[in-house]
Amino acid sequence: MAKRVFVFGIDGIPLWLIEDAVNKGYLKKIGEYMEKGVYGNLLAYPPIHTPPNWMSAFTGVPPSVHGIMGFYYIDRNYEVKHYNSTYRKVDPIWVTASKYGKKVIAVNIPMTYPPDQVNGIMVSGDERYGPPTEKHVYPPEIYNLLREENYIIDVLLYDKPKTALEKMHNALRIRSRVTRKLMEKYEWDLTIIVYREPDYILHKFLGVDMVPGGDHRAKEELSRASYEVLSLLDEEFSRFLKLIDKDDYVLIMSDHGHKTKEKIFYINNLLVKLDLLRFKGYSTRKISLKTLRKYAFLRWLWYKIPEKYRGTVKSKFVLKFAEPDKGLDPNIVDWPYTKALNYTNYGGVKVNLIGRERMGAVQPAEYPEFIDKIVEVFRNYTDDEGRPVFRDIYTIKDDGVDYNDTNYPDIVVVPADHVLLRVSMGRSTIPYEDVKSTLDYDRPLYKEREVSGHIPEGMYIFTGPGILKGRSIDMYMADIAPIILYLLNTPIPTYYTGILRKELFEEEWLARHPPSYIEERGYRIKSRIRKVRKILREKKGLT
Repeated sequence: MAKRVFVFGIDGIPLWLIEDAVNKGYLKKIGEYMEKGVYGNLLAYPPIHTPPNWMSAFTGVPPSVHGIMGFYYIDRNYEVKHYNSTYRKVDPIWVTASKYGKKVIAVNIPMTYPPDQVNGIMVSGDERYGPPTEKHVYPPEIYNLLREENYIIDVLLYDKPKTALEKMHNALRIRSRVTRKLMEKYEWDLTIIVYREPDYILHKFLGVDMVPGGDHRAKEELSRASYEVLSLLDEEFSRFLKLIDKDDYVLIMSDHGHKTKEKIFYINNLLVKLDLLRFKGYSTRKISLKTLRKYAFLRWLWYKIPEKYRGTVKSKFVLKFAEPDKGLDPNIVDWPYTKALNYTNYGGVKVNLIGRERMGAVQPAEYPEFIDKIVEVFRNYTDDEGRPVFRDIYTIKDDGVDYNDTNYPDIVVVPADHVLLRVSMGRSTIPYEDVKSTLDYDRPLYKEREVSGHIPEGMYIFTGPGILKGRSIDMYMADIAPIILYLLNTPIPTYYTGILRKELFEEEWLARHPPSYIEERGYRIKSRIRKVRKILREKKGLT
């Protein structure tokens, strides 16, 4: 049965937008594939964010198992530490497939730096701006191809909107061209390419013409940007199809969805109001990390610092004179008097626990009741129109995570569909305000306010032999990995929480091609080690 599988990953695209773009004529080839295959919603896990959900799709487990909760976390010493592939607790499908002799090409998947030494090729995806370094690729010899093609991992959005869009479109085209050259030159069984640009564009432009504020002409013209990037992706997808055989499988997917928002909610405003969060004062630093990233020499110098030391260098030195551009600066928090802090735009709330954090303020004995009280406040909190602010609320206990693990937020909230979460402090003491646009032709794109935010409902489109046609079931992100391994005729690890969704296949096909499973000894050993460590920590206390 084993055929090749091609995965076309589009960050942040919901099914409703795909269907709308097809109806408006922006997605001709992808529209054809919807008609010849199966499609539906692909549901993200909390936090509804890029790193945990791409990793869930390709590891077959939720974030609480694979260990990647976002781009960064705050450790027990209140230092910002950034996730990378070394934090991953389980093997992704490109590693598993490689073990069984399958040849892999993986390009720009978030949280894949440093790259795995696969049976094939990896081009890392991470938060690096500009061209990759030699350390971003495996094997090293493909670096010359990327350099010749002026490959870019990510684009700094310092330019005015039209120029920024042109640069993102150009980066998207280069990534596509490089991937096709790799597919032409090397044998492959599994190819995955991920595009982050659509998510950036939707944040700023999706439905912007319907949002108050900003320049009317600019909003009307640039509101088409979300559809134009999909049209460009449709063109690139068509070019990829020339390298795809009729018996190959094609999966088009996203990691979460998007929706235009009406309200901004500042969780930290609410925590201050509840006297759970205190600040020493507001930062007066004038330089931002965005400004520092503009300089190629500083980007080059940053990657000369060993990975394990970068978080410390950033917290202890860089953030002393530069403003962080993502998240909340932990240096301005008055930690001995702070019990809880929201530190990400995607709803991660951390409890400042005595024994776990260096200057904890909540007693371990009070922890369960403290969590319950915060959850109760969140569940009952409404905006000025009486609508709930949160759609779902999860705790460490819900996710089966050890509450002594400092990498994880204690509470993860999923905002209501009309709410855009913000980690920063609002301009007033009221936790919410109306979403308004600042879009004009002359303001740099990074300064434009976001008008759209993440929702759990992403999308998938699947085609190939034995696949049914038409609208089908909603799947979870972790269901992707077992399906891909099944199509590659590779055993599915039994620890996967993702399910091989048989509803997508013809019954006769499944009968002729039964799946196989394997108990991964390495995963079992690692799980036992973690349990022993937990027991030892409990015996010693939280320290």
